[in-house]
Amino acid sequence: MERYDIRLRKKGGGPALTYCTVKESDTAAIHAARNAMEDGDTVEVWKGMRCIYADERALSPARKVAA
Repeated sequence: MERYDIRLRKKGGGPALTYCTVKESDTAAIHAARNAMEDGDTVEVWKGMRCIYADERALSPARKVAA
């Protein structure tokens, strides 16, 4: 089991919601994050200091170039 941070930004703006979860795999963590999304939200999944998944809309122009 691994620890993940899920960062969810709501469509209407405001601060991002970050919550921690323990899942059996990266795929399970990404699935949980995508299930938490509503239409128009963006999401990132972090495993330690590494972002393992980011919804395309969550990436800033600078991060898209670096990725």
